[in-house]
Amino acid sequence: MTTLPAPLADLRQRCQTLALPAGQQLMSSGQSCQGFIWLLSGQIAASLLGRQGGDVELYRLNDNDSCVLTTSCLLGIGTGK
Repeated sequence: MTTLPAPLADLRQRCQTLALPAGQQLMSSGQSCQGFIWLLSGQIAASLLGRQGGDVELYRLNDNDSCVLTTSCLLGIGTGK
């Protein structure tokens, strides 16, 4: 990983880091957000179960991406709160 600017490096020191195996489900639809997702390395696919029973991929996160949906959930954006 590249060297982070000081504010981001400080933020990373305050975060809990998880190492998850491939295929591990991180969240379920309807579940409340438990924290901000900042993907340091790897890839996460956000998907829903389609009408035919298969996964419908909504988007992917890659190295150094953050999840805009969990961020908006945590900040209460668009929820009327």
